[in-house]
Amino acid sequence: MTTSFTFSGKVNPADDIEVINTELALADLDTCERAIHRVQKKAKGGDKDAKAELAVLEKCLPQLENAGMLRALDLSAEEKAAIRYLSFLTLKPTMYIANVNEDGFENNPYLDQVREIAAKEGSVVVPVCAAVEADIAELDDEERDEFMQELGLEEPGLNRVIRAGYSC
Repeated sequence: MTTSFTFSGKVNPADDIEVINTELALADLDTCERAIHRVQKKAKGGDKDAKAELAVLEKCLPQLENAGMLRALDLSAEEKAAIRYLSFLTLKPTMYIANVNEDGFENNPYLDQVREIAAKEGSVVVPVCAAVEADIAELDDEERDEFMQELGLEEPGLNRVIRAGYSC
């Protein structure tokens, strides 16, 4: 399997996911710190909503400082509502799209790594073969159906990605 983001020059999806998640956490950390600074002023003035928001932000801060995902925190619906306007990246659901070789859908240790990480996070994994998808896109309907049947595919990868996106 090859990943969309290979930072070290070698294929290691677990490392790539860690790098991306760290970058997302750092972006959210910056947002959180700025929000805390802004909301502290209102909270000191006695604003009840600001005090509640500040409490949630202070709960999020250590998670982000440790490059953790906010979706891993046990936040109530009210707490999430208080910070929704900040659109934290690490609070959003995750879907991994794994680009594999034509024969890489099974017995693929790289894909297994991604699936293991996704299972721990409660995330979705959609394996696709970009080369096959490019071929499928160039065929007419009848040829596409025949080609997919030969490969044992029920539907194009794009359809699987769309369906998975709605399930997140």
